[in-house]
Amino acid sequence: MYFFNNEHEENYKRLLLKFPKAESDREYQVAVYCVAFPNIYGVINGETGRYPFIWMRRGKEVEYTEVDDNGEEYSVWDIKYQDGDCDGKGNPKLSDLYLQLNDIDRLLVQIGEGLYNGNSTPILYDIAVVFSHQNRYWKLFDQMIQIRRGDIEKAIEKEIEFEKQFEIMRKSRKKINGFTQEVQNS
Repeated sequence: MYFFNNEHEENYKRLLLKFPKAESDREYQVAVYCVAFPNIYGVINGETGRYPFIWMRRGKEVEYTEVDDNGEEYSVWDIKYQDGDCDGKGNPKLSDLYLQLNDIDRLLVQIGEGLYNGNSTPILYDIAVVFSHQNRYWKLFDQMIQIRRGDIEKAIEKEIEFEKQFEIMRKSRKKINGFTQEVQNS
C-alpha cells in the first residue's frame, strides 16, 4: 500500500486500532487511509469522532440511553446541532477544523468521504486536473480508489472472463453458421 510518508503509515495504524472494522470493510479502510494523511490527521489531532469523517461538520456528538418496549436499555448515538451549526436548509455547516485545511487537502477529504459513504464527490475531471499537478497527491487519490475498488475488482475479473467465454462462443457460432451455410449452398 502506498503511503505519503512514514507518518501517514503510523497514523493509519493508529486509526486501524480505533476503527478495526477497516480491516474487513473497504469503505472504512479508505476513510482511515484518507484521514491518516498527515495534513488531515494533524489538524484534527487524530480525533475523528465516532465515525471517520464526523469532524468535517459542525455539531456535537452525544450518546444517551433509551429503553425499548421490553424495558431493555440501549445506547443511542446522535449529533446535536446548536444555532449557527446548520445552513438555511438544515444541512450542517463545515467545521472550523475542515476549513483549516488547504484546498487540495479539502479535496482529498471530499473524495475520501464520498468513497466512504457514497455521497457525491467532486467531478472526476476536476480531481484529475488538480491532482495531475501533484504527483504524490495523485498517488494518494489512486490508492484510495484502489482500496475502494477491491470488492469491485473481483466482479470485473468475472466480467472479463465472461466476455472471453462469450467471444469464444461467438466465434464458434460463426464457424457453425458458416459451415451450415456452406452445406446448404452445396
